[in-house]
Amino acid sequence: MRIVWNPPPESGQLGFVGSVCLTFSRYADFRGRASRREYWYFVLFQFLLNVASIIADYSILNDSNLGEAVFYIAMVLPSITVTVRRLHDTERSGWWLLLLALPAIGFIVLMAWCAAPGQRRWNEYGPDPLAPGQSPQLGPGPG
Repeated sequence: MRIVWNPPPESGQLGFVGSVCLTFSRYADFRGRASRREYWYFVLFQFLLNVASIIADYSILNDSNLGEAVFYIAMVLPSITVTVRRLHDTERSGWWLLLLALPAIGFIVLMAWCAAPGQRRWNEYGPDPLAPGQSPQLGPGPG
């Protein structure tokens, strides 16, 4: 079964909601590439949701940290997959995510790579996500 998401003509021009929806629709897909816009909008979404969960913890749940725990558990897989796809866009393997094991240095290097422009051509991880007419494939491929 093949499921295809139909983005606007310029898939790299997705707005905030479209980028977050695209990331969640590919929450367990390590294949392909993610544009800078998709990645950074998802980071912004995570930040805003984290702030909301902290506020809910302190005001509604009496500082139980339950909201934060649920937030972190729910976000771990989409965060990893969108970062791996972002690294693919810069023509790097997702294994570079292991740089986070190095305190401070690994985080700084990864953020610099995620902020860098992607390859404006097809690379070994797939087509350019900013190219017109590109539709990210969801789910298993043909077969």
